Amino acid sequence: MNFSICITAHPLDSAQRNAIEYCKALILKSQRISQIFFYQDAVSLASSLLVPAQDEYDAQQQWIELAQSNNIELKVCVAAAIRRGILNEADCKRYAKPQSNLHDAFSIVGLGDFLTTMDSSDKQVTFG
Repeated sequence: MNFSICITAHPLDSAQRNAIEYCKALILKSQRISQIFFYQDAVSLASSLLVPAQDEYDAQQQWIELAQSNNIELKVCVAAAIRRGILNEADCKRYAKPQSNLHDAFSIVGLGDFLTTMDSSDKQVTFG
């Protein structure tokens, strides 16, 4: 089965850990995850400037490790990202900002990209 995952929770919300554990369980059961899409407050995870406290769960690092070891794309909603100051190089030029802060492990996409991939998925699960 092919899953599309949507995350809306803030990086410090317990829903992040739940979503990561859910994705790990899917992978252990040989299920496919076509995308992980970060929307609303969850886009903050894509900031290269995010620094969690040492005693806090590092959801960003957990997502990156999961994605890299399983060849899963980490997609971030462009509109939600821009509203929260998460910019890639193209958006920096477009909005005349001095530098980007999008972590290399994430890509900024439009909502249409998410919906297209979701449409080809068997199941869509949202955490947030």
